[in-house]
Amino acid sequence: MQNKQIMINELKEIAMRYRKAIEKAIQTKEIIDYNLVNFPKGCCNFVSDYLQRFLYEQGIESLYVSGEYGYGWEGDSHAWLVAYEDIIVDITGDQYQDNEGELFYDIPVYVGEEDEFHKLFKYNGPPISYPEQEINNSRSSHLKEKNNKNYNIILKYIQN
Repeated sequence: MQNKQIMINELKEIAMRYRKAIEKAIQTKEIIDYNLVNFPKGCCNFVSDYLQRFLYEQGIESLYVSGEYGYGWEGDSHAWLVAYEDIIVDITGDQYQDNEGELFYDIPVYVGEEDEFHKLFKYNGPPISYPEQEINNSRSSHLKEKNNKNYNIILKYIQN
């Protein structure tokens, strides 16, 4: 159990630094990508991609998970990472802070075991490892170029 807490603490520290770097890159207007300007709203998939790559480069394997809550126009989707088999790493959960009821969530950086909020989402596909994600994203060279640019801008703001 103590080892798990150490892993959670390490992941939380990395996740918090990464989120701060994204906020700083947007605040300084270095990132002007329309997919990220409303951070954390509506950008969990992009941000989870970037964080997954960052963790991979730090030697930490994680799986990209996306899920859906509800159906159609009334539905919602969300994406996050799972590291060390069962530790959730979510740096955009607070995009749900304006919701009411069970979809209310105001934790900017969540790192821990699956909580009630994340249990609400039904996985809409198998979890994806970083190398698989990179292969999927490389199908569009324009998207890959844009993602690399954003990723490198965020890296400039990571505080050690």
